Amino acid sequence: MGLEWRHVHVTKGVVQVHQAVVTSGDRISLGLPKQKHGERNVPLDAQNMAVLWTHRDKQDARRERLAARVNEGNSTAIAPEGLNALQADTT
Repeated sequence: MGLEWRHVHVTKGVVQVHQAVVTSGDRISLGLPKQKHGERNVPLDAQNMAVLWTHRDKQDARRERLAARVNEGNSTAIAPEGLNALQADTT
């Protein structure tokens, strides 16, 4: 799923689907949904919204830990596990 946080509307209890993850070989990108009815608003109940926000909190915490590691010393590269964490957060 190509859901971005800007498409999650807590006050409305809706996520907007505007894109999909597209794979081609080992390449991953964002594209349009395959079906013509792919772009849509999906209502979510309070429980599912809470699950999404818990996930976002965990993502934010991982990003903060990664940023702290990158900002230590004068390093110009991210440790391999940092790259993996960053890639996991973008899917």
